[in-house]
Parts: sequence; structure tokens; C-alpha cells
Amino acid sequence: MLVLLGFSTGLAVFAPDRPRPERQVVEAEPDGNASPPKGGPGDTGEGDLGASPKVTAPETRRVNVVAGNPSRLVTAMPRERLILTVRSDRTAVIEVTGLGLTGVATRYAPATFDLLLPDRPGRYTVREQRGRQIMKITVRD
Repeated sequence: MLVLLGFSTGLAVFAPDRPRPERQVVEAEPDGNASPPKGGPGDTGEGDLGASPKVTAPETRRVNVVAGNPSRLVTAMPRERLILTVRSDRTAVIEVTGLGLTGVATRYAPATFDLLLPDRPGRYTVREQRGRQIMKITVRD
């Protein structure tokens, strides 16, 4: 039993990880073929109640930063989607203060944050856990 346990542990440590498929972001679009209902006897002419409201996806922006470089400032709009990638040449715990998010960046894998910014103005700091500031995010109307 112990030999089998040791053998399987060795395989798990030295076997390469299987590549994982990247997540694909798919945005829904309204169906252009659907026709709204025509006015009938109760139609008051005050708009089309059968039409779907236009759904707009938040704007998506990708930001790549390297820990240790001079601090960077990013200005964003409320409810904007921000995909933040933080690279580091050493292992570092990265936190986004004010949003309660943390991640780990290593030499081999960056810390990645998929942020949907709040709908109110504010300031958020991305920093290493040791306190070194990497960037500031300012949300403005």
C-alpha cells in the first residue's frame, strides 16, 4: 500500500498538467428576427410594450501590469469590466483593496482578476501584500 501511495504521489508531482481550455466569453444579443406584437384594440400609442429592452454589456478592458514597475493609474467608468493581470518575477500575494480580492502571482503564473467595477465613483489600490503599490483604479462618472 505504501509503495503504491508513493508511486502515485511521484506521478502526480512529476506529471505535466493537462492543458485547460480557455474560458470563452459569450455575449447575448437580442434576436433580430423577433417582431413585436402589433397594436390591437387596447393600444394607446404610448410605446411598444412587447419589445425587449436593449441589454448592453459592460465595456471590457484588459490591463496588464508588472509588480515592481512604477505605479500605474487606470481611470474607468462605473460598472466597467476590467480584466487585470499582474505579473511578478517572484511569488507575491496581490490584493485589490476596497474590493476584498486577493490573488497570487508567481514567476510562472500571473494573478488575474476579473473585476466588475461598482456603480459609484471610488478609488481602489492594487498592491503587494507587503505594501508596495502596483496601480490605482479610479472610477469616475
